[in-house]
Amino acid sequence: MFDSYQHLRNQIYAHGLAEYEATIIRSAKPAIKINRERANEDDIPIGASKLGGNPDLPADFEWPHRDDVPLTFIAQFSLADVAKAPPFDDLASRSIQKPLFDLEAIPTLRATELADFPEEGLLYFFYYHVGRIEPFDRDSWRIFYFDYRTDALLRVQHPIKETEMQPVEALPVHKISFEQQITLSLNQLDLLLEDHDPLKKEFAERSHIWSSTFDLWFEGRPEEPGTHHYLLGYATPIQGMVEWDAAVHSQQLKYDRVGRVSLYRYPGGCIANLDAEAAKWQFLFQIDTDDSLNVMWGDMGTLYICIPKISLRERRFEDCWTVFQCY
Repeated sequence: MFDSYQHLRNQIYAHGLAEYEATIIRSAKPAIKINRERANEDDIPIGASKLGGNPDLPADFEWPHRDDVPLTFIAQFSLADVAKAPPFDDLASRSIQKPLFDLEAIPTLRATELADFPEEGLLYFFYYHVGRIEPFDRDSWRIFYFDYRTDALLRVQHPIKETEMQPVEALPVHKISFEQQITLSLNQLDLLLEDHDPLKKEFAERSHIWSSTFDLWFEGRPEEPGTHHYLLGYATPIQGMVEWDAAVHSQQLKYDRVGRVSLYRYPGGCIANLDAEAAKWQFLFQIDTDDSLNVMWGDMGTLYICIPKISLRERRFEDCWTVFQCY
């Protein structure tokens, strides 16, 4: 992730991509990094954002289960805190060449990624933490959104249950803070550069452009495992676009191959337009493998939570889908 648009611009020039500065920057999306720190839960106010521990819930809340196993509480996010994430200072430094456009013209986080996001309330994430799940297994996670005042919430003790794999219990509690960052999508960069003009260049030059673009994208990845928890922007995928996975798994699309053509079909057999289906989804947040939180998703994997864009506008967070990818 990049600390600011200025930081991104510096890296664009460092990777020899100045010719594509405007294209790359306009493809970037602001995101909200989640900084976490071990804490005493008594020091975290009711209704504040946190990872692990015991959730703050309405009095009539029923703990979610998969069969007879309670789901593990992973996170609660105060959306008022999210909305107030400290902005980066885009115009603090103009240490490189004059940009091809005015950075002040770039839409703000509120005008883009947070446009359909509630400005108040709490968002909760529960997950089946003690065994293998299948991509189509809708009962293995729950996302809840409650527009409650904090004085209407109670700190609920996490259930404990022994299982064959490991016990279900509260994860180590972390207080969290938010800050704005900048994300890139390698897939989106490839599409935009194809529309620009690299395909008109000689093969060797095209190869250099793609290589430099990948290096730029990789520069924006987190430096170490366990640190890339964040909301909005572009996901950091391990095995391909998470919006594709959300579309495939939520609709149970089936992979097929006709000659040399790969495609997906709806359960009834009709061919699905996967790009169109994926475009209906919004990446919401991701929770990475994290030793401090005592979670490992497969082989150093990540959980990505996506929501249909129409569901986000209508506050139907129960329609979210969790995508799991690992190495």
